Amino acid sequence: MNIVPKNLQIQTENKARKIIPVLLDQQIRLAPLHQFADTVLLQPSSIEIEGPASVIRNINQWKTNVFIPEEAVSKDIDVELSLVAHPNATIKCSTNSIRYRAKVEEVTEKKLAIPIDILDAPDSLLLVIIPKKIELSCSVGLSDYKSLKPEDFKAVANFGPINVFNQSTVEIELTQKPSKIHNIQYSPKKATYIIRSHQ
Repeated sequence: MNIVPKNLQIQTENKARKIIPVLLDQQIRLAPLHQFADTVLLQPSSIEIEGPASVIRNINQWKTNVFIPEEAVSKDIDVELSLVAHPNATIKCSTNSIRYRAKVEEVTEKKLAIPIDILDAPDSLLLVIIPKKIELSCSVGLSDYKSLKPEDFKAVANFGPINVFNQSTVEIELTQKPSKIHNIQYSPKKATYIIRSHQ
């Protein structure tokens, strides 16, 4: 005679919830002389996931399906992207898609004259540098073109490492520049100096 228990206990794993960031998977090729004007925007930028605790604890981000535009991008991006499906079907997401927005703008060249600051010159000497400014060119987005000023940069002639009596030139270093610019070129890279005594 087979005895079958009336009540069969099944051990089930506790469910857990977790909020994790969305990771954009993209292969975007920008058109020549174009750049992103700002940081990209994902809506929502994070999602809530629910599922077995042992699985949830190992998930720290959630990818979108890869976004590959057919052509080089020269206009603003505004697309809906689906999220990658998890191999464990018991994992649930608060949404299955997100919105990806990004501003794209044209890049142009700007030229500026930047004053050269003298650093660590001997107190007993008056050093006159020639020239007093560098000519700088850089690539900048159209949205920042007008606001970019010489004051955003700092060019320095550092006399600290050199013996001013053994040479007649000093290197010019660009020690400050905005993060929003690219392809920086400037000249000269060295300045000539004349030593004069304080009267």
